[in-house]
Amino acid sequence: EPSRTPDDCTETLTCDVLVIGAGVSGSMAAFGAIQGGAKPLIIDKHTTFHFGGNGASFINSRHQLEAGLPEYDPFELLYKQFNESQSRADMALLADWAFQSGAICDELIEKVADPYGVPYVYKTEDSFDQAYELQANYMTGVVFGDLNVDNYKPFITGLHRYIEDNGGEFRYQVRAEKLVQDETGRVTGVICSDADGNLVLVEAPKGVIVCTGSYGHDQKMLQAFCSPMVQRLFTESNIYNSYFDAE
Repeated sequence: EPSRTPDDCTETLTCDVLVIGAGVSGSMAAFGAIQGGAKPLIIDKHTTFHFGGNGASFINSRHQLEAGLPEYDPFELLYKQFNESQSRADMALLADWAFQSGAICDELIEKVADPYGVPYVYKTEDSFDQAYELQANYMTGVVFGDLNVDNYKPFITGLHRYIEDNGGEFRYQVRAEKLVQDETGRVTGVICSDADGNLVLVEAPKGVIVCTGSYGHDQKMLQAFCSPMVQRLFTESNIYNSYFDAE
């Protein structure tokens, strides 16, 4: 409700960084906040976290190289991804992945997977899924969890234990309702509602990170950020279904 203000809240919480969403992206955001010295609060409107997917691409991590996987030229992979996006990709984001993902992979293995008993496997030519085009050409995939089960539940469970052991906190059935901004427009907190409908103000002076997933059912956001072709994939079920049937 846009008219809500901090004065309407019955409780105030303070944290270094607030992360909205306890799934894969929110958990990784909280992990990153801890690496930066902050203690995050993670809220989620559901009763538990979402755990879809089970693998990601990392380039030239020490663990991958020690396992015998090839070392790649990051620029080659950057050019390939940029070309295949018809030059529409954000090169800065791709560069972050190409040059930093290896170090993140090493941190996840050393700080989460090994200490908390999360299994992991490197994808090779015999184990990649052809649906993952990059991994079909480059052995960059790492699956945290069971290679044959498409969910991140074991990984996120271990990651949440790491986050809690390092000062983070999770609160479920807490829904973000409205961002709070100061006079300069900077987001300084969020007005939330709890399971009983009470309004809670969360003050986060070091930042608010929104990790709430897809907006495929939000027509206003589709119109604002997506091309007409992409909008049609979400709004016309016959086109959406026929696209995947063709696959």
